[in-house]
Amino acid sequence: MGDYTKLSESEVQQIFNKYKDEMVETFNPLSLGISNSNYAITTNENKYLLKVSNDKNIEELSEEMEILSFLNESGYQYSLVPLSTKDNSLVYELGDLHGVIFPFIDGIPPGPNDSTCFEIGHA
Repeated sequence: MGDYTKLSESEVQQIFNKYKDEMVETFNPLSLGISNSNYAITTNENKYLLKVSNDKNIEELSEEMEILSFLNESGYQYSLVPLSTKDNSLVYELGDLHGVIFPFIDGIPPGPNDSTCFEIGHA
């Protein structure tokens, strides 16, 4: 687990500029992630999770985000929807990099307990 893709400050700002006109103040790699590079981004206005996809191509990632959007629109309370870029895409591209940005949720990942497994199975 870790940040497999090492991003520069300039790359993070370029990616973020595709979404919002906020200045990135800090970005920190997160060790949570099995197959993506994850960064906590703090801007002058908010906090976000930047994901660089290291295992899915753009089409696969887009389909995954469409599923998350559908689940959210259907009222599934645990479905987090990524931000849309300024051109209304759920997935960004920067050179050979692609991924998504989510609102950041503070906390720790829950361990899989019986109720969590039941909810996943039910969904």
